[in-house]
Amino acid sequence: MRRAATSGGADWDALCALGLPLSAVAKRRIPRTPGSLARHLARAVGDAGVRPGIRTREVEALQALLLALRVHFPSFYERHVAGDAAAAALLPAEPDGRLVKLHRIAVAALAEYL
Repeated sequence: MRRAATSGGADWDALCALGLPLSAVAKRRIPRTPGSLARHLARAVGDAGVRPGIRTREVEALQALLLALRVHFPSFYERHVAGDAAAAALLPAEPDGRLVKLHRIAVAALAEYL
């Protein structure tokens, strides 16, 4: 995954608009394109690896999004995510029930534009 500049860190509200299964603080309208998802995903993965303080709902939602991409959108995953050690470290070996539920929410949102 190409690393985006993380000057402002991850834009969680933008990721929510792109399919991250998390409630956004501010509703935003951004272009729902694969390129936009790849850029914001790179920032979030980099941010999750750098700042251990966000290992909460954001990271759990990010794990679900990565799982949804790996399982249901493998071409996007291979092109933009595979090979990134930080993204691989976020994916659990065995997802629990909560992560599976969040994954389903992410799949429904991603299916609208991927």
